[in-house]
This record gives sequence, structure tokens and C-alpha cells, in this order.
Amino acid sequence: MPVPSRPSGFRLGSGEAPVQVEVFVDLECPFSKKAWPTVLAVADHYEGDCVGITAHPIVLCDHRQSWDLTKATVAIAADNPLRAWQFMGHLYQHQTNYALDAFDHKTRQDLRQLIEDLTAKFDPA
Repeated sequence: MPVPSRPSGFRLGSGEAPVQVEVFVDLECPFSKKAWPTVLAVADHYEGDCVGITAHPIVLCDHRQSWDLTKATVAIAADNPLRAWQFMGHLYQHQTNYALDAFDHKTRQDLRQLIEDLTAKFDPA
């Protein structure tokens, strides 16, 4: 596997900004979901060259759906950090569909179908 050509995460703002904020979020974590609107508000408030904010999707050990959701985020984003942020926000809006309790008796194939459905509903506009 080649070494990535860019740092990990999805940055909004300048990488040269004097203030850099690194946010680590799990797409299945209810606390990450709760923090997300604040992270977005900070990103909106400091839009421009004074602050760079990088979101790093991570996978906590007890959130089995998060791994596939993170892979979907990377695929959807490609090289567009804003698209990643938009897709993560979209996923948080639908978190009750894939949170731990919702998937107690479902399979990985069920999760893949849900991700496909959520991706089809995603409109970054």
C-alpha cells in the first residue's frame, strides 16, 4: 500500500492558518453527533485563512457500523474535503438508522444496503 500523498482527515480552511483544529469523530458515536453542530459553527465562524479545521473520522472499538461508514465517507469525498464534511453531516442526520441499538439483529449486508440508500439520498448542494 502506498503512503498517502496528503495528511489524513478532511480540512476546511487553510493548512497555513495560524490556528489548526483537529477534530476526531466517530460516525456512530452519539457524542460526536452532539458535537458536530458546534464544530460546523466554528468552521463557519472562522471561514477563511485564520483557522484550519480538520475532521478525522475514527472508529471506536464498540461501533461496528462506523468502519463501513468511514470507508463510504472516504469514497464519497474523493479529494473534496467539503464533500466529506457534507456527507458526515448527512450521516449524523440519519444516525438513528445505524446506531448500535438499530443494528442489534441486522447483518453487515443490511448495513451495506443502508449505506447505499443513504448515499443515494445524499445531495451536497
